[in-house]
Amino acid sequence: MAAPMKTSVFTAFKCFRRFSVYFNATRIRKGFILTKYFNKPHLFGFENEESLFKKNKTFCTETGTVKKCWKCGRPVNRSKHVFFCDCDIILEPESTLDYFQLLSTKTSFTQDLVKLNETYKNLQKQLHPDKFSQKSEMERHLSEKQSSLVNKAYNTLKHPMSRGLYMLKLYGEGLQEGEIQIDPDFLMEILEINETLAQTNDKTIILEIGQTNHKHMTGLMYILSQAFDNADIPQAKSILAQLKYFANIHDKVENMKMEYGWGID
Repeated sequence: MAAPMKTSVFTAFKCFRRFSVYFNATRIRKGFILTKYFNKPHLFGFENEESLFKKNKTFCTETGTVKKCWKCGRPVNRSKHVFFCDCDIILEPESTLDYFQLLSTKTSFTQDLVKLNETYKNLQKQLHPDKFSQKSEMERHLSEKQSSLVNKAYNTLKHPMSRGLYMLKLYGEGLQEGEIQIDPDFLMEILEINETLAQTNDKTIILEIGQTNHKHMTGLMYILSQAFDNADIPQAKSILAQLKYFANIHDKVENMKMEYGWGID
């Protein structure tokens, strides 16, 4: 059984080399070259993507919605008072606000996840149901709803795949199974890489696969950010359809690192 293993691993590494050639040769519509971004592994952690991207594009979303506080009855501008009224009472979740507005971050694929995490933690300190254990039944109920919504928003925006899919949703679009045609050779190479991961517990091989996969994800994320900045939704869909395969490899590598006690990114 050892010989097939070596063949599979060798084939997987050949696949990654072919991917590298493909991505290094890829140019975006306006001539952006991906190679110079590949040797920045910290970007794959998505904790400092800010330096990669220059353009920002915001969506036309409803702002300035005025509703009355359920407790004191005074008018409340929900774009400014998202969680609490001036009377310090917790408010009903506002349906007109998207996840980016909820977490006070720009509506962009490019996100500073360190800042996003800080915002999330600060909000949960204010909204967590434990803070409302001695409050009225209504306040406890609203605390649970607001806390749950913030948690959902954060978990959506902190991952590139779910963040991209959510941005498609804001454009009134989605990514349906089979909607984007994927090159059969690409799918075969992804299959071979997954088979290698399933057959080996060699730390060197697993980490090398993970590191190479990071580079490809970084390249795809750069193209995806440009696509959203330019409101090029067909391009965004195409990149997301590819990104999900690399995201799956990333998750498998991270799970293996945790299983074998190697730590995770």
